[in-house]
Amino acid sequence: MPTVEELRALFTPQNIATWLIVGIIIGPFVGMLLTRKKEGYGRLTNTAIGLIGAVVGMILLKMFNVAQHLPFNLRQYAITAEDLAAAIVGSLLFLTVIWILKKLLTRSKKD
Repeated sequence: MPTVEELRALFTPQNIATWLIVGIIIGPFVGMLLTRKKEGYGRLTNTAIGLIGAVVGMILLKMFNVAQHLPFNLRQYAITAEDLAAAIVGSLLFLTVIWILKKLLTRSKKD
C-alpha cells in the first residue's frame, strides 16, 4: 500500500496534464460504451468522467501495485497504456458508484 507521500507525488503538473489528455481521449470512449450513443454523455461530462476515471484508476493501480505484476513495461510510452487502462477502469468504477447512489436515492425517495 502506498504512503500518503507517494500518493501526493502522483499529483505533479506532468501527471495532471497527462490525466487531462487521457480524460479527453477515454471519457468519450467510456460514454459511448455505456450509453451506446455516439455522443455518450456529452462533451463536458465525458471529459469529466475520463479525468476522474484517470485519477481514480491511477491511484488504484498504485495502491495495488498492478504495473509490477504485468509481463511488460507499461511506462515506456509518453501517455502510457497504464494511464489509458487506469482511466477506463477508474471511469467505469466512478460511473458504477454514481449509478448505485442514484439507485439508493431513488429508492429512498419512494419510501
